[in-house]
Amino acid sequence: MSVANRALGKSEDALAIAVRANEIYQQLANQNPNLFEANLAVSLKNLSECNGALGKWQDALRAAEQAAEIHGRLATQDSDTFEPELPMSLHALSVCFAEGGRIHEAVGAAERAAEAYERLVKRNPVTFEPYLAWSLDVLAIRFGQAQRYEEALRASERAREIYERLVEHDPVINEPRLASTLTHLCDWNAQLGRPEEAQHAARRASELYDRLAKQNPNTFVPKFARSLGALATILWETDRSEAVNALRTGIEALRDIFLRQPEASAA
Repeated sequence: MSVANRALGKSEDALAIAVRANEIYQQLANQNPNLFEANLAVSLKNLSECNGALGKWQDALRAAEQAAEIHGRLATQDSDTFEPELPMSLHALSVCFAEGGRIHEAVGAAERAAEAYERLVKRNPVTFEPYLAWSLDVLAIRFGQAQRYEEALRASERAREIYERLVEHDPVINEPRLASTLTHLCDWNAQLGRPEEAQHAARRASELYDRLAKQNPNTFVPKFARSLGALATILWETDRSEAVNALRTGIEALRDIFLRQPEASAA
């Protein structure tokens, strides 16, 4: 119920439910840890996310640390059952560290999450490769926040390689993820002074978002416009005419979708 309320934007209600659920699972885990500790860890992760949704990052961090500690211990005891839960707890912990400005620790938690998915992929690549790609992209963002751009580039490049394969089997799910990863690759290459590589990634991202925007304009036109803005920034020093054209295309796409909004509201 807490997750449902959070999804509906009822963050205060979600937090109240999460607090109560956590109290119950804490009592049950104290009485029978073998049976209820796993449930307590999931409850703590949910509590962390509910606190985070309200900007209560210190409370979110405390809950995330407890969840990650329990999941880590359970994964050591029974990796087949509990290791799939560990990286999600670690990513929740990474978010809390990042929001608190503790970037070094945020990177460490994200690295541990990606390492856990690496192990899981060896056992079950079909199930866990998409999670590994996502985890690597999150890790790249953390590296970027730490201004470790070479490492960010390597992590995003690995994510891209995985998504390129996954797109062949399920383009509907994975094309948006590939486009997002290409956007990150553009950023890291630009930071590293590699304009040609940045331009290539930006062009591919904008091409993907253009196609996605035609299928689902409300979701993807803003991302298409942002990708064109990134491309224009890279082109500005070498081809201002093309840069202006990219900006104009993005602005026109946004204008078209805004003009359609009153019609959508009336319907």
